[in-house]
Amino acid sequence: MRIRTSLPLLPLFFFTLFACNGGTVTDGGTGGGGTAGSGGTGGTGGGSALPACEVHADAASVFACVHAPMLTPQGPMYAPHYIFTGTVTVTAVRPWESQEPCLSWRTEYGFAPPTSVIDVVDSTGAPLTLGVRAPGFSPSTVAVGDTLDIDFQTETLGNIDIASTRGLRLRIERGGELLVAVGQNDPAGLAFAQGASECVRASDACSTEDIIMQMQDAQGDGVSIPNGTSTEVDGLLVTNAAYFKTYNGSGAFSCNFAIPVEYLVSAAAVP
Repeated sequence: MRIRTSLPLLPLFFFTLFACNGGTVTDGGTGGGGTAGSGGTGGTGGGSALPACEVHADAASVFACVHAPMLTPQGPMYAPHYIFTGTVTVTAVRPWESQEPCLSWRTEYGFAPPTSVIDVVDSTGAPLTLGVRAPGFSPSTVAVGDTLDIDFQTETLGNIDIASTRGLRLRIERGGELLVAVGQNDPAGLAFAQGASECVRASDACSTEDIIMQMQDAQGDGVSIPNGTSTEVDGLLVTNAAYFKTYNGSGAFSCNFAIPVEYLVSAAAVP
């Protein structure tokens, strides 16, 4: 097992935008990093013995967006979801543009321009644009003419009558090998579980706890990835960009407006 840790950090306001109250992470498939465990349960407010969280500085270490005008919504009109799974061919790898149409569907926990914008066409010639920002993934990872397998899905999560948030996954593979995966409230095929809470942002209203991302390597050893860090696990640089739960600290009202625990994670193949 090789472990390498970096420390990209996230700002305070990302965690106050989304309310939730404990819960269990469910793995959506297998992937680099071993087998999934069941997530821990969220706590309730008041009297936390956890240390105060530091103010995070990095706007966003992980971001993904997709522009696919040929997709049609599935599901009910009030909570549509979009799916694309198929083989594509790369037509361009380029820098981010200020008026980029890739924002049709995007991760929501902050914004930082993707380090890689990849234009592709599917088997019918229909164009798609993929934007990715993930530690370990660079524009040189793919090239014009590459054949890639794409797994993209976005959906609405939570109680849409009160508040909701987004689930989004983007997986890019080549020749059956994962190049990069980004998941917001979707494990994106990665195997991980909710670990212990590591710190708290206490409030009389809704308090927020940062959560450790827990994985298991190929040798069966546990790997803990604190909030805002990246760790190499079995050839993948895995990033816990945001993993948190929010709960009521005063008893005056419920903070469980969306889903119990929210997260934004990524994994990129290590060259």
